[in-house]
Amino acid sequence: MAVRNTLVAFNDSASSEMALKAALIFQNKFQTHVTGLSTCTLSGLSAQVVGWLPDTVHSALREAESRLDQDVAQKWDRMVRENGQADKCHWLQLTGDANRNVVEQGRFFDLIFVGQFDTSTSDIGTILHPDRIALQSGRPILHIPIAFDPGPVNDHLIVAWDGKRAAARALSEALHLLGPANTVTILTVEDDASDISAGVGQLLTHLERHGIQATHQSVKVKRKSHRFIAQAIMEASSAQRPDALIMGAYEHSKFQEDAFGGVTETILREATFPIWMAH
Repeated sequence: MAVRNTLVAFNDSASSEMALKAALIFQNKFQTHVTGLSTCTLSGLSAQVVGWLPDTVHSALREAESRLDQDVAQKWDRMVRENGQADKCHWLQLTGDANRNVVEQGRFFDLIFVGQFDTSTSDIGTILHPDRIALQSGRPILHIPIAFDPGPVNDHLIVAWDGKRAAARALSEALHLLGPANTVTILTVEDDASDISAGVGQLLTHLERHGIQATHQSVKVKRKSHRFIAQAIMEASSAQRPDALIMGAYEHSKFQEDAFGGVTETILREATFPIWMAH
């Protein structure tokens, strides 16, 4: 199924602006509808003690939120007018937990654009967590780094392949992006004990039957720790400046990655190119 309906998690952070830039580039290439979702909440401590606040303080907080809502909406309108197709751009303003709203609303869309984790927003209640959105939404996300450099679209996509469930899901979700005009690289990261490459031939045949000619690149690492694997993926991808890296998210548990680190967590934190990700 082609992507026709996309959601952008948009607040007043620098990374959400990058997410919108990427979504508008995507719109101009694929003729999609783009909906911006902004969520404002009572920030920090005030959200917990709102019932104890004097009416004057409560009113002042609401006025501040209203101004923030207006500023974010105006920023969206300006960027859409300058770079997008305004008749296919839509705006949705909700209150409540920002991440939960993106997760729940995202299920009505084909793809969610979300910027890299960024605390520069003026309200901590609007801080977005791409990892939670990828895990809980049930939809693919396109994760856009703060350092995103739009540049020319070169129709090159890299697939990080380890033969596991999440990688297969991400590739299946992204199949409609791949076509004869694309350069597609299947990237595997292996040590001397690996057998991932043994199944790559079947994957190349699968893609060929979809009209996609892909090549295989294998990168060797000394040992298969999450740090070595993540670094190898990022170095190989950065060298080729792909439009996006397609990869599965959190093949290991999120708790394990939070506690001990993992490939997904490292790449989300450090990558300088867009990442198409599904769990």
